[in-house]
Amino acid sequence: MFSLPHPRLLLGLLFLTCGTRAQALTWTSAATGGTVSATVTEPNPVVSPPALVVYLKNLACERIGLEPDATIIADFVANGYRVVELDYAGHAQAASPFLNADVLKIRQEIGTGAFPGATGLAAAKNKCYILCEGYRLLRNVPYFLNDRTVYNGAETTDVELRMDIAYPSRPSRGVPIILEYSCSNSYFGNADDRMNNGNAFTGITNTILEGAPAAGIAWAMADHPKFREWGQPKSNGYNFASFETNSDKNLVVNYDSIKKVRSSVRVLREVGASLGLSGNIALHGFSRGATAGSLGIGDLALPAIDSAGYSTALSGRPQTVVLGSGIFDYTRSGGTTTGDPATSAVDIYSRFVTAWGATAANLPLWQLQGAPYYMATGASAPVFLSYNTDDAAWYVYQAQLLEAKLVALGVPYQKITGTGAHHVTTTGSTLTAIYDFFKTHANPLPNKPGPTVLGNVDPTAQRLDLTIDANGNGENVLYALSTNGSPRQWVQASGAPGAAPVWRTLAAWGAPIRVGPLPDLDATRFTVIAYDPARFTTAQTTDNTIAPSPLPPISDLYFNATTGAISFSWPAPAGVTNPANLTESVQRSATLQNDWAGVPGAMLAILNGTVAFSDPAPPAPRAFYRLLRP
Repeated sequence: MFSLPHPRLLLGLLFLTCGTRAQALTWTSAATGGTVSATVTEPNPVVSPPALVVYLKNLACERIGLEPDATIIADFVANGYRVVELDYAGHAQAASPFLNADVLKIRQEIGTGAFPGATGLAAAKNKCYILCEGYRLLRNVPYFLNDRTVYNGAETTDVELRMDIAYPSRPSRGVPIILEYSCSNSYFGNADDRMNNGNAFTGITNTILEGAPAAGIAWAMADHPKFREWGQPKSNGYNFASFETNSDKNLVVNYDSIKKVRSSVRVLREVGASLGLSGNIALHGFSRGATAGSLGIGDLALPAIDSAGYSTALSGRPQTVVLGSGIFDYTRSGGTTTGDPATSAVDIYSRFVTAWGATAANLPLWQLQGAPYYMATGASAPVFLSYNTDDAAWYVYQAQLLEAKLVALGVPYQKITGTGAHHVTTTGSTLTAIYDFFKTHANPLPNKPGPTVLGNVDPTAQRLDLTIDANGNGENVLYALSTNGSPRQWVQASGAPGAAPVWRTLAAWGAPIRVGPLPDLDATRFTVIAYDPARFTTAQTTDNTIAPSPLPPISDLYFNATTGAISFSWPAPAGVTNPANLTESVQRSATLQNDWAGVPGAMLAILNGTVAFSDPAPPAPRAFYRLLRP
């Protein structure tokens, strides 16, 4: 298991005003049809070449991330990002789906160098991010340990596939998230290429991810499951199989890919829960990414797949899958025929024959590669199909085959076609339909846990009791507990802190949970995350309350009629013999009208384990006393 990274605000931000350089410019918006002000701020300290964040602010859509712009931008600047702020001044079309046009225009101008702040980015065009106001980034989150033996390659150790997550900071509510499998490729020697400006965005006119926040949806971009340079090994082509010349080793690569897809969903659900996301996940893919995304549709439970990767306590199934053109059923990849083409082989089909042999003779192996094999029942994930009818013939046919499978199983789906060859839709109505389809199929969150009750503190053992308030959640709901500090730590089954989340039912955790040892009992507070294993959704609370410690019993109450003094006693804490070391205090009131105050001239003594208190001059005609413990 991996350790979840956690964003943090650096102390160095306090000094940014002294050295940060900002430049005011204008930029022409495709969404509004006019100019918007652009402020370019260089990273401080200087980084060359810098990464780039384009930050869209003062929009006309709901702002979900409530952290102020200034602190978010300062953090980016301090961590090596050049930040370009585009101020839309509340323009009515600074909203979904109009902003998608600006997302594409920004990325196209980054590619040509025409965008403000694009200078010097030639070596870092895969480190560019477009964020709506209130959003932060969590980069390079690992989601699977790649098996280097699946593809022929030079690496000698397994490395992790990763994803970048754009999320609303301090969200006003839990939001869903779209996870895309990149059309670019990361591989050994070229890691972290998932955000390649050309391959992942402009080359295929992809705005679905970075336009999603304007529609109330967060986003994440993952390394494609094939951790290998495209076209390598040369004998295989694309990302569908591994073949070694002069060897009988034919590796089932999409069986490898589905493990990665389900692991990525589980990881995003777990990490997203700690960021305030809802746990509702849509997968999006186009072309090679669509083939990967389609492997997330199926509901077929396979232990060897579902136990592979990370975060295995959670579900690897998404709420929705959004697919553009891709290959889904390999047994039909020769064209409109079933099995081997009778005449000349379709180019893409011949590559699979090289890997798996003739279709008819190896049909089970071919079936194992495609999404339909894993679609067992109508409980498979709802699908949105968006493809162009003038794309390559095999892509159109593959979409039709997948649609037929959805119909046969009774899986909810929606289809919108267009023109534009091998590109992602840029039609506003289709983009809106995609976002609405996802939100329609999102599940309600479990109840937000009530305030976490802390008590029974033991400073010597550095432990305390923690009680979860399920707030009406069912007995099957799982909970993970983390400290609110940085770095975040997670309560393990033993009660000790650890790096990885542990998900357990309320009954399994027990009540109360004895937590520790913890280094700072007085300052430690907790986040409790609830996960519904039937609906795959999460909710969390950061509210903590300190349980009142039981006060010792008052005894020996006495009024001295001669002197007017009032006295009483209570058991002294174990080991305390000096009244100066008492944590308890006594207050007095004459009216019970919020006039509680310390008792002037009060006398305290400890004798034989008993605290004796005396008030020599109580007010007439009556007095009230209360014993307080911090």
